[in-house]
Amino acid sequence: MDVADVKSVEITPDGQNQIQPGGTVDYPHKLSNEGNIDELVELTSNNNDPDWSSRTLIEKDDGTLVELANLQAGDKVKVQNTDGSAETTVELTDADTDGNVEFPLKPGQYINITDKVFAPSDAAQGEGNTTTLTVTDPDGTKRSAAEDNSNVILGQVRLTKTVALDVGCDNRADGPFAKIQSSKVEPGQCAIWQILAKNEGNTLVKNVIVNDSVPAFTSYVAGSLRIDGLATDPTDQMKDDAAEYDQSANKITYYLGANADYANSKGGELASGETSVVRFTVKVEE
Repeated sequence: MDVADVKSVEITPDGQNQIQPGGTVDYPHKLSNEGNIDELVELTSNNNDPDWSSRTLIEKDDGTLVELANLQAGDKVKVQNTDGSAETTVELTDADTDGNVEFPLKPGQYINITDKVFAPSDAAQGEGNTTTLTVTDPDGTKRSAAEDNSNVILGQVRLTKTVALDVGCDNRADGPFAKIQSSKVEPGQCAIWQILAKNEGNTLVKNVIVNDSVPAFTSYVAGSLRIDGLATDPTDQMKDDAAEYDQSANKITYYLGANADYANSKGGELASGETSVVRFTVKVEE
């Protein structure tokens, strides 16, 4: 029996975080071959605001993190395997001599990537930047992309986003939460996204609002909004409690901290060192 070739390369997940003027934030990603044939792809990075900068970091075979722009043909980088087998290395090429190295990936292999974003020292409150990591074939055909959205605040609320497998879609994690989930979520299964918000500054932070979008090729699981410490779980409805799901925008919003005014879409206050943990569940399309 012949099996049809399936070409599928993905870079995941999208990222979102807050940053102080002159500060940095790291976004972890996974560049993976989800198909059943060998792939050869290139990776580029771009910021929509020219005053911002970023570094795309990849681990070489000797354990050092190297910026994408400094990788050359012949360098070897670490590759992971979704089947749990030992990590290996692959040798980069530049067959088209365009200066952008090519990453060879066998089915089930993935490369861990870190996008380190730098905000300008004079960035204003509320200013934002989107860093886009784009995966292409050597001929320039786009295969996948991930966006990291950074927003400037004067108080430092750091967001840490992790994910866990939920095979039965019962809002119970079937394993540990991780920034990059090595276990593949199959169609019809679920994943629980968790965001930890922590005030890492020395002063009170007001109007703490956390937004997140439902990832592509998944659907939000109704009634899965959670905020640690609440006596009752939030509903999906808008403006009736501290969390809501906007179906039209496919977006989730949490109004965190003390004295939140969710009826008027205003977040509450987080004291220095205070944390808040939120979760929601999505189902992978079948």
